[in-house]
Amino acid sequence: MNNESRPRMGFISAAKMLLMVILLVLLAVFVYKHRQEFQFILSINTGYILPALLLIGAGQVLTAYHFNLVITCVSHPISFFSAFKYFTLGGFINVFVPHGGGVYRAVMFKKDGNIRYRDGISILVSFGWLSSLVSLGLGIVIVALYKPAMQFQGVPVLLFFILLLLVQALSIRALDLWVQKFHSLRREGLRSIRQMGGDIVERITTVMKNAPLLLKSIILIGLNVGLTIWALYLLFASIGVPADITFLTIYAVTIRLSSVVELTPGNLGVREFVFGLLSSGMGQGAAQGIAISMMWRLITVFAKGVLSLAAVAIDKSHSPSEPPAPEGGKKGIFLLGPAAPFRGGIALYNTLLFNHLRERRGVLFYTFKKQYFQWLFPGKDDHDNSSDKIELKDNGRSGQDNGTRVKRELHPLNLASWIRAGKEARPYPLILLPWWVIFWAPYYLLFIFFARRRDNKIIFLCHNVEEHERGFAGGVKRFIARRVLKKGDGFIVHSRGEERQLSRLFKKKKALAVVSPLPLVEVFNKNRYNPATSREKLGIPTQRRVILFFGFIREYKGLDYLLKALPLVKTYDPGILLLIVGEVWGKRRHYEHYMRMIKELGIEENTLFINRYVYNEEVEMYFKAGDFVVLPYTDGSGSGILQVAYGLDRPVVTTDIGAFADVVLEGKTGFMVPPADEKSLAEAIIKMYRDGCIPRMEEEVRQYKKQFEWTYMVERVLGFEEAVKE
Repeated sequence: MNNESRPRMGFISAAKMLLMVILLVLLAVFVYKHRQEFQFILSINTGYILPALLLIGAGQVLTAYHFNLVITCVSHPISFFSAFKYFTLGGFINVFVPHGGGVYRAVMFKKDGNIRYRDGISILVSFGWLSSLVSLGLGIVIVALYKPAMQFQGVPVLLFFILLLLVQALSIRALDLWVQKFHSLRREGLRSIRQMGGDIVERITTVMKNAPLLLKSIILIGLNVGLTIWALYLLFASIGVPADITFLTIYAVTIRLSSVVELTPGNLGVREFVFGLLSSGMGQGAAQGIAISMMWRLITVFAKGVLSLAAVAIDKSHSPSEPPAPEGGKKGIFLLGPAAPFRGGIALYNTLLFNHLRERRGVLFYTFKKQYFQWLFPGKDDHDNSSDKIELKDNGRSGQDNGTRVKRELHPLNLASWIRAGKEARPYPLILLPWWVIFWAPYYLLFIFFARRRDNKIIFLCHNVEEHERGFAGGVKRFIARRVLKKGDGFIVHSRGEERQLSRLFKKKKALAVVSPLPLVEVFNKNRYNPATSREKLGIPTQRRVILFFGFIREYKGLDYLLKALPLVKTYDPGILLLIVGEVWGKRRHYEHYMRMIKELGIEENTLFINRYVYNEEVEMYFKAGDFVVLPYTDGSGSGILQVAYGLDRPVVTTDIGAFADVVLEGKTGFMVPPADEKSLAEAIIKMYRDGCIPRMEEEVRQYKKQFEWTYMVERVLGFEEAVKE
């Protein structure tokens, strides 16, 4: 920018600031004098605010996409993420710095797209011109359809909109004529303005001649106006003011125009003044219009701020380095998911899988820095603070460096971490993704978008094809699960029931899945305890019969039925003890529900309830204290608890659900009963204590469990690697 034009721009900025101050002072005086009219603000229904925020945010994303289309048409092609960053961050900067957003966008055009500063400004102007023109056209259509005779202060609204449209349409012709008339200007300042005008005319002409772009623009701006009208409807509803579609359309068009024509920084004061006039003229009161304008401003600033953070996060996602060469020239494996020190069966499974895979292949394991938010995690804490750590090992067999690495970077609030993971996964031929809950569905889709390549394969390790507690939203959850799992090239499921469920989900006779039972969990068997020492530690008499229920306590695990079975078992042995060990999943009332059942059933002397997370060093003690383990599940795709029981040589009593039917040998390693049947459950528990059944089953378990060693699971994973080569 030349020296002559700088003072001129400085004067314009100063004039805008002065006008803003004057309008804000007038608004402050008005609010003070009519403060009684603003009392409704204290009773705003905040339930409407979040949906309005989401709609405004969606509108911002649509506008960014439209912005990208226009830039690509009139200048050089740039990526959507770059356009998204320019638009959202520029809009956020504009809120605080007059013209700052436009300058930022123009500078970034130059830096990232090699687009000249002047060209960048002309692109922004042509984009704003097109947006406001189409918005006016849509406003005319809506008013003509619903209230063609509508007037405001005696002026026909339809006629006013048509005049505005004609003025805007003709403005480009007037600018073109001015550019041609002053083509020979020699003064540097005026010549720069003339050149800028010529660029604007050229770009707008390019857009108008591009029929596909014009059609897409009309559709996108139409959707955006629709979202704006919907969001305004919600804001008016939040203050209890009814508003029909024509009124909302006028407000929406005003918002669209005010985002293009800036009389003050961010049109602060101007929009509030105009909204107050509109609201007053429509018989709603100026206070309501001013309040809606301020609410819109605050929500938009928040939405732009969040989107700007997302844009910055995406921008910071660095390009991945090539994966280190795995041992012996073999291809590496990429694994993603939770791991130690996070709690739960999935984290333990991934930790053990990684530790066994790394002995055969180089593995890059992307795991979590932060998993669930506290308000989403029903337990007290999602970290395992055990003294006996089950840790990830960062190298290959015998300490050799085979390219194995662990990166703790994934975070639910940091989308860039998922993008980085996707980029780093891209060179790997085999990508393993555990699937157990739909919470991670959008993150998985983002990851897969960046990780997918023609010659790599994504394999889902399905712990739960569908969630256990489906609730009323079961159909939605199935739809989401289908959308994500369809991105997979293969599946490992842990029961035949899960294989059938996967087939039903895909509506196929048989899914392309490998059935591999959950592997054995022997890491807790340290031989520190025997039945006598463990019971002594817990204060339980050695001769007492003890049955164990272990693990996170959730509704589908059927503890209710085990409690109902206990009075029947007492008829066989009045002194029997049910040892319930594990943290109740959910709110305090769930724990109180079980305690109330125990009292009502009269089994208080027959239960020991330890409602907390059990540390690794304690697991062996509780399993050795029990004679056998009861798993009265009503549903389930598998249970790590059963494999922990096998790992500690404990037989089981389970329900006959698909997951258990594949791994329990009836009458040899345990008994199976129908689910939700307390009578059959009680009979099976009593049967365990007859005819030397427990010692015999313990010996059967020691022999049978060998077929669930991790070696077999690793071989099934590597089988997919061979399929990739073929």
